Amino acid sequence: MQLQPYSTGRFSAHLKLSHQAFCDAMLECCGQSQLLQAGEDLLSQGRELTHMCLVPEGRVSMNICAVNGRRFQLGELDCDWHLFGEMEFFTATSCQWSVVAEEPMEIRQLCLKKVRQMLLQQPEFTLFFASALAWDYQDSLDIYTNRLLHPIS
Repeated sequence: MQLQPYSTGRFSAHLKLSHQAFCDAMLECCGQSQLLQAGEDLLSQGRELTHMCLVPEGRVSMNICAVNGRRFQLGELDCDWHLFGEMEFFTATSCQWSVVAEEPMEIRQLCLKKVRQMLLQQPEFTLFFASALAWDYQDSLDIYTNRLLHPIS
């Protein structure tokens, strides 16, 4: 998800007004910064989430490997304050996808305990997550559907 709210949607006006406060609250949850080289994982499929990753800028790719070793590539993304690991944070599950740095980048690690506490103290910020996750879900579903239907179209 991107920290910047989408410009359309049911709550876009409210989210724009609260955007700076949300960003400030998220940055307060940051622990250490980490330098990654191209090819290093931000998140690894099957591993437990230890922190969320905030990427101010840089290019990442997302993939998942099947049991037989074949890799399904979701795609690449030019990050502009993108957050990774939010789905695993809310579901308390291991990482479903691997997120890989495609170029050297600096990421910020968000402490899961701090994010949890911040959301409990300021539950209005969950609207940022809900709105972004809904958009990302629809975008991903569109990609999957097009790929699934491409061979028969």
